Amino acid sequence: MSTQKTKPIIVVIFAFVTIMLMLNWAGTAVTLPSDQTPYQVKDIYAGSSSSEPQDITVFGDRVLFAANDGIHGSELWISDGTESGTYMLKDLFPGPDSSDPSQLFVYDGKLFFQATDTPTTRRLWITDGTEAGTVTHNIGVTPNTSNITEMNGLLYFVAITGMDFSEKLWVSDGTQAGTSIVKELDPYISDVSNLQAIGNQLFFEAWGNNYGRELWVSDGTESGTGLVKDINPGDADSDADILGSLGNDVIFAATDDVNGRELWRSDGTETGTMLIKDIDPNHDFLSPNYLANLNGTLLFTASDGIHGGELWISDGTEEGTALLKDINPGSPSSYPYAKFVVNETVYFFADDGVHGWELWKSDGTSEGTMLVQDSNPGSDGSLGGALRSIGETIYYVSDDFTHGYELWISDGTDAGTYMLQDINPSGPSTPQFLAMTSQRLFFSADDGQNGRELWAVQFFEHQVFLPMTIR
Repeated sequence: MSTQKTKPIIVVIFAFVTIMLMLNWAGTAVTLPSDQTPYQVKDIYAGSSSSEPQDITVFGDRVLFAANDGIHGSELWISDGTESGTYMLKDLFPGPDSSDPSQLFVYDGKLFFQATDTPTTRRLWITDGTEAGTVTHNIGVTPNTSNITEMNGLLYFVAITGMDFSEKLWVSDGTQAGTSIVKELDPYISDVSNLQAIGNQLFFEAWGNNYGRELWVSDGTESGTGLVKDINPGDADSDADILGSLGNDVIFAATDDVNGRELWRSDGTETGTMLIKDIDPNHDFLSPNYLANLNGTLLFTASDGIHGGELWISDGTEEGTALLKDINPGSPSSYPYAKFVVNETVYFFADDGVHGWELWKSDGTSEGTMLVQDSNPGSDGSLGGALRSIGETIYYVSDDFTHGYELWISDGTDAGTYMLQDINPSGPSTPQFLAMTSQRLFFSADDGQNGRELWAVQFFEHQVFLPMTIR
C-alpha cells in the first residue's frame, strides 16, 4: 500500500476515534439489558427444604431479608446477588431459635427492624450492613414496634410500651439520644396503623373508644398530634382507609352517616377534610380503592351503583371526578386492581368480561385505556400482581393457568409481554417479596427442587454511551 493511500485511512480512523471519545466524554451512560434469565442466588437451606426469604428490602445495591438456613432459625441475611455475597449478617437469637426480623425500613443509610433476641424480648435494631454494626436501638423500653416511616429526615414509628401496653407514637433521628415519644396516645386509642408521610404531616388511622376508627394526623409534636375529624360522629367507625396523596392532601376512603363509603381528601385540618364526590348515591358499599397518582391525576376503582366496580379518574374535585372507562360494560365489574405507575402510564389488572383478568394499561384517557395482552386466551384470564419496574419495563407475577404463578415481563406491548422463565416446571414457583436494586430484581421462589429460596434477575451487564452534545 502506498503512502498516498494510507494517509486518508489514518485520517478517517483518527477522526472516528476522536469523535467517539468526544461523544463518550460528553455523553450519558446508558446500560443495555442482559438476557434477564432468573437464577437462584443461593440455596440457603441446603436441599429440598425452604429458607423462606421474607421482607426482602433494598439496601443500596444489596438486599437485606429474613431467612432460615436450618441451623440458626430465621435471621437477618444480606445479598449482593452472588452466592458468595449472600450470607447471614448476624445470629441475633443465638442458636436454632429464630429472631424473626420484621418491619425492615431503610433510613439514613441504615436499616431499622425489630427482632427477638430472648424468649420474652422483642427490640428495635439497627444495622449498617455489617455484623459489628448490627446493634439494638435502646429507647429505654422493650417495644413492639410497627408502622416505621420517615418524615422530614426523622424516623417515626408506633411502639407498644409500659405496663398498660398502650400505643405510643415515637420519633428518632437514628440515635438513642435522639429518640423520644411524640405523644402518649390515650389508653383508649388503639390499632394505630398505616402511617403515611405527606408533605410536612404524618397521617395515620386509629381506633378510639369515643370516636371509632378515624383519621389522625401529627406534625411531629405532641400538641400537633390528634384526631383530624370525627367523620362518622360518635363511636361509629368511618373506618378511614388511607389510599394515597394528591399534593399535600391525603386521599382516603371513609364512611359517614349520610353518603355511605366514598372518596375523601384532607389537608390535616377539620375544615379542610371533605368528601370529594358521592359516587354511589345508593350506598352499595363498594369502597373506593386501588388508587394511583398519575402525575397529579388520581385513578382508582369505584362503583356508582350502575356500572359495577370500574376505573375512575379524579383531580380531587367533585366536578373533576368521573368514570374513566366502563371496561366490563354494564353492571358487571371489571374491578381494576394492583395499579402501578410507570412514567406516563398506569398498569393494572382487570376483567373485561371477555378475556378474564389480564394486564391492562391507561394513560388517563378512555381511548388510552386498553388490554396489554390476553396471556391466557379465552375468558379464564391470568391472575397477576406484584408489579415492579425499571425504566419502561415492568416485572410482575402472573398465572396463565398453564405454568402456574411465574415471573413475567412487559414493555406495555403485546409482543413485549411474556413469561421470563418457567422456574418450577412441575408447578407454580410463586415469586414473592419482589425488590428492585439498580442492577437486579430480587425475589423468593420455589423451583420444585430446592424449596423456596432467594432468586434474582440481573438487568445490566455492560454500558454504552449515548451523546448529549459534541464538545
